[in-house]
Amino acid sequence: MARNVDKRLVVVLVLAAVLLVWFIRGLHWEEVFQALRNVKIGYLLLAAGLMLGDYFFRAVRWMLIVRQVDREVPLATVWHATAIGAALNTFLPLRGGDLVRPALVAHDRQAPFTTLLSTTVLERLFDAFGVLMALVVILLAGPEEEPRKMLRVLARLARLVKNQQYLEGLRSATTAADLRAAFDHVSENGS
Repeated sequence: MARNVDKRLVVVLVLAAVLLVWFIRGLHWEEVFQALRNVKIGYLLLAAGLMLGDYFFRAVRWMLIVRQVDREVPLATVWHATAIGAALNTFLPLRGGDLVRPALVAHDRQAPFTTLLSTTVLERLFDAFGVLMALVVILLAGPEEEPRKMLRVLARLARLVKNQQYLEGLRSATTAADLRAAFDHVSENGS
């Protein structure tokens, strides 16, 4: 059993590494370093503290779900997996870190990976439900003009997604300036 979990962990980590290389292959490192030089430390520390708090509460929430599978899973195990998964989500596309989280817990606890992966899917469904409920509350409780503005923004986003020229601009963009130019071009044309 432990041997199978080790193989799965290796597969997941190799996949994560391949996706990371794919993600950073086109970065313009001089722009990255320029942005890092302009960072304000106080804001960075505040953001880091808020993110750590968010990860802690996410770990507690996920632990409550995982305890339906493994009643004795410690918070430390789930916290480590949550923090590592969140860090990988920063670099990997398609929330690749969410595949690593259950793999880490499965490796540590000798639990079935697929069962733990299903707890991650359940957690994402809870997230989606929470966002949907927040949207409903905002639309129902907000001032009469605000829901209309929000619906106009959502309609505009839907038009952007369907706009082929905008999507081509996104695909060919290699810098942040290219992304901004693609968005500005669509905004100027009213599409």
